Amino acid sequence: MGDDLTFDLTDGRVARGQVKNPQGAGLGVLLPGLNYGCDKPLLAETSKLLQDEYGLKVVELTLPRYTDDAAFKAMDREAQLATFAADGAALLPQLADLAGSGVQVFAGKSLGTMVLGGMAEAGLPDAARLIWLTPSLRNTPLLGQMRAAGRPAFSLIGSRDPSVGITRSLPYNQIADLVHLEVGGMDHGWRHMDGERASLMGLAQAMVGMKRWLDQAL
Repeated sequence: MGDDLTFDLTDGRVARGQVKNPQGAGLGVLLPGLNYGCDKPLLAETSKLLQDEYGLKVVELTLPRYTDDAAFKAMDREAQLATFAADGAALLPQLADLAGSGVQVFAGKSLGTMVLGGMAEAGLPDAARLIWLTPSLRNTPLLGQMRAAGRPAFSLIGSRDPSVGITRSLPYNQIADLVHLEVGGMDHGWRHMDGERASLMGLAQAMVGMKRWLDQAL
């Protein structure tokens, strides 16, 4: 169980967050995908890892404006992208109030990576560590935001993800302080083409890579 919090976004909208391990030191923040909530395997295992292995307080966010808000859905693509960035900037100081002086780990999945990109544009704290899970790189400003973030980071993608070609490019692989892992056979929803058992193996591979990076980064 944990505490439920509300965070202000732009245009009077809100995000909701459930705080796990509220007595933990430092902070982990999970930014979900459009159809991939914090209860789904990749984010659930990330939350568990941050709590159990590193003792962080973790805020698991939900962002209903992107799924339920008719005004947002009616925006053109450029306006939506600008909203992701503005919402990230709005969230950042509110989350900082929860972190105290400890390390801050921000993990975004898919759409959540674009909100995290907005946080990066706004100026992340020196103690921030970034996890880009299946980053949404096609036809978005995210690559530039990642390159400018200037904080140690881990990225994860599957070989069947639509953005995988960008992660194989020279500009991506020249991002400073980025450790990147590609897992064969996995798609954007972190499912393996060979079924459930292979998907579980892909999840395990992802978490081993993430933990190896966190052990060095924290």
